[in-house]
Amino acid sequence: MAHSPESVEEFVCESCQVTYTGTPVHLSAAEHSFDPPESCGACGATEFVSKADWVRHHE
Repeated sequence: MAHSPESVEEFVCESCQVTYTGTPVHLSAAEHSFDPPESCGACGATEFVSKADWVRHHE
């Protein structure tokens, strides 16, 4: 069976809208979850929204 790469989760800073790639957390040899950064490198904020939820978050 061929390896199929995982999709990386991205997060958007609620304050300045800079996008970050999540930090991988190993769940098993083949699975990962992704965590947002602890703080935004651009503005210092600590609140992030998953990029997949960003549009619905700001409706």
